[in-house]
Amino acid sequence: MKIMSSFFLIETREGTLSLGYRENGCEVSLHSTYAPSREAVQFIDSRKDKISEAKVILVYGLGMGYHLKELQKHLAPDTKVYVLEMNPEVVQYTDHVFLISEYRKKGFVFFISDVLMEVQSFFSKVISECDMEDFFLLIHKPSLKVIPKNCNPIRHMLEDWELKRETFERYGKIMEINFEENILKMSDYFCLESFKNSYKEKPIIIVSAGPSLNLNKHFLPELKNKALVIAVGSVVKPLIDMGFIPDCMIITDPHPVTCRQVEGLDLKIPLFFFPTIQPKIVQNYKGPKVILFQKGFEKSEILALKNDCSIIETGGSVATTALELSIFLGGNPIIFVGQDLAFTNGKSHAEGATSHKFVPNLNNRRVKGVNGNLIPTSKAFSIYLKWIENKIRQNLYIQFIDATEGGAYIEGTELFSLEEITNKLDTEIPVDSLLDKLLNKETEA
Repeated sequence: MKIMSSFFLIETREGTLSLGYRENGCEVSLHSTYAPSREAVQFIDSRKDKISEAKVILVYGLGMGYHLKELQKHLAPDTKVYVLEMNPEVVQYTDHVFLISEYRKKGFVFFISDVLMEVQSFFSKVISECDMEDFFLLIHKPSLKVIPKNCNPIRHMLEDWELKRETFERYGKIMEINFEENILKMSDYFCLESFKNSYKEKPIIIVSAGPSLNLNKHFLPELKNKALVIAVGSVVKPLIDMGFIPDCMIITDPHPVTCRQVEGLDLKIPLFFFPTIQPKIVQNYKGPKVILFQKGFEKSEILALKNDCSIIETGGSVATTALELSIFLGGNPIIFVGQDLAFTNGKSHAEGATSHKFVPNLNNRRVKGVNGNLIPTSKAFSIYLKWIENKIRQNLYIQFIDATEGGAYIEGTELFSLEEITNKLDTEIPVDSLLDKLLNKETEA
């Protein structure tokens, strides 16, 4: 099917110009259609502290240049500014408001290309120029919507970066407070290092909270001692209610509502957790506690280096972190259950999960489902999906199996029902004794 798309100018209520984009009947605006200048002030003002401290700034998105005009007012004298745009068509409209040639004279470096390899090379060059603490990536979010499809790998990376920034902006203060309180009890936690490759070439099942979990969770008891079962915190209570206790659980969300995941439970299974989760969870948990130092949270990275511990990529969600943990443990195959990454039957999470909510089936974003049909998803789910698919491509020696039986199709996975998995895994593994041995070894150390 041929994609029909075009840019067009919009006269705004403040008498300035905005830029619109039309593709197959759908329209988006790259700036406010009321007051783009005021919008730019708010956009830059919310980030001015980071901007003034940075030595190198990479801006994604040219648009009409309103945000670039405002950015220039907050720069430190020696700050280097790079501007990347992956849709060259934008340039012919930018000149109505913003003269690139003038800003080149001011030291701005513009890179405009829709050739993926050129963009990747440019990105690497800019990032290699400075220490990461001196670098700031400023993303003009509306510009992400007009990135050509051949540059989607960069788009997905930028979306992931922006999602992490938004998460930290929303929860950063909570994370800081939680971290400071949790690390006071460092002597109570087990370190991840002794777990590396502890389940090498052994099956690991990740149980997530997707709505399809309700279809097949009753098969999980048959997999006891056939695989290491890692459950995300929000599904532990529903699993226990049906008489199944996973081998371990993982919690990464800093929000206070997460406390409900373990409230009233008397569990002795290992808890893998970020030091930024609610301290009440860690303090009240009676089982072994294994701390995970997450990448992207500076204090956590520093503490990891200080304690000679590995740093774990998060991918943005508890399920993606569970995947990174499973790879660290050496799992093969790694099996997804309840990993919908879509609004299956209009729902985002399994019934009974502490994250359960109903979402009307009206979402415009679609993704290929395991049955081949297009199904509704969200921006966040899409980012997690691309992160998982990229992680699969990086680990071609591992067999990845999707036994969710619903939701989005995860490229690189083999599709099996969970009932088929119960027959496929016919070798018993001393899961409990392996965990006990690792924890005892850590205690002796």
